Amino acid sequence: DEITAAYSLSFNASGSQVYGGYKKSIRVFDTEYPGRKCKLIKTCSNKKAWSQPGQSGIISCFAHSPTIDGSLAAGSYTRHIGLYDLRCDGATCVIEGQRGGITHLMFTPDGNRLLSGARKDNEILCWDMRNLGTVYFSALRDVRTNQRMYFDITRCGRYMTSGNDDGTVTFWDLNSPTDLINGRPYLKPSSQYQAHCDSVNGVSFHPTGTFLATASGQRHFQDFGRADSSDSDADNDDDGDNDDKKVDAVTKDFSLRIWRMPVARSKGSKIRLKKKKKKQKKKKKKKKKKKKKKKKKKKKKKKKKKKKKKKKKKKKKKKKKKGKKKEKKKEVREMRRRKKEKEANKIMKQVRREERQVARSLVKLPLVKLGSRDSVTARLVASFISTATSLRRVTLVFFTSSNNNWPGKRDGGRSQTRGGILGTGAARKDFSNH
Repeated sequence: DEITAAYSLSFNASGSQVYGGYKKSIRVFDTEYPGRKCKLIKTCSNKKAWSQPGQSGIISCFAHSPTIDGSLAAGSYTRHIGLYDLRCDGATCVIEGQRGGITHLMFTPDGNRLLSGARKDNEILCWDMRNLGTVYFSALRDVRTNQRMYFDITRCGRYMTSGNDDGTVTFWDLNSPTDLINGRPYLKPSSQYQAHCDSVNGVSFHPTGTFLATASGQRHFQDFGRADSSDSDADNDDDGDNDDKKVDAVTKDFSLRIWRMPVARSKGSKIRLKKKKKKQKKKKKKKKKKKKKKKKKKKKKKKKKKKKKKKKKKKKKKKKKKGKKKEKKKEVREMRRRKKEKEANKIMKQVRREERQVARSLVKLPLVKLGSRDSVTARLVASFISTATSLRRVTLVFFTSSNNNWPGKRDGGRSQTRGGILGTGAARKDFSNH
């Protein structure tokens, strides 16, 4: 097998297949499987079968139908346009009408019309796909070279634009009425402006239709055939100088420019843009609401945290105050207890001193012994002794019988008396057998 290069390439709408244009054939490659395996579609059979349509020559361009899967249009340099369906072998229909080789094909978004452009052909033909073979209209442009001159259609399918060799860009409204000239419908351009200083060979709309990209440039060749052979050498030299001047005077423009196109909007696109703007506004409002809610939640959390901190601080302060109060109360109690202890100690010291003094100053009195014959079983003798005035105390000395009988009762002559001294905290001394 000889390796041959493809003259044209195109992906399908899903990107799962690649179409290559070759001489008298189209090859379909599957992007999921690498290698040389492909589906071969012959555009023209070797046998002359006039009943079957054929498309000879090199396949130069493709256009895929936006509404029918596997349906495409292929153009060739032999001025033919073939319509193909992958479910069938060969072309289902072949259209011819351009004056030069087909260089560009494009379907309208609804799939009902096919636009075609050719090299060295000033017409863009619009074919009606519902009535094959009939030209819906033709749009005029300036094409004088063999290079590809592209055109483009907005996504809404209303406006079309194309470049010209003189550096201008032309716009057409596809919904506007056509004019009949020599029995053929022509579409008048809606606007035109100067975009570049050289041939504009590429144009492309932004998907929203608000921007347009244009590319310019072409090859320039020097013209040496103007001088006559009969002229003198001097004349030839002069002509050569003039030619050089003319060549130098040719302007070359190889540039890419982007233009803002407010005119390229249709009603449908405006409605879509309005809907998009509304959606964007709604999204912004939702985002703002979400942000506000988040801010409120954050503020609430912060407030709660602050309240908790304040409560904790208050509790700590209260605990500290309570602790201080308790400590103060304890200190006061201890002070009072210490004072009481001191006072009690003083009192005890005084009492002990007094008792010692009483014990020292005590005087023993003569005691009377009662006989057993008396009828009184117990006699109580009390003596009050006045001690020193400084003591201010009275000591009571008493005696009782051993059998603890009260006076007025007899003890049978066996009673014995016991005596003692009473005093405040004083040591007691027993006096018995007296």
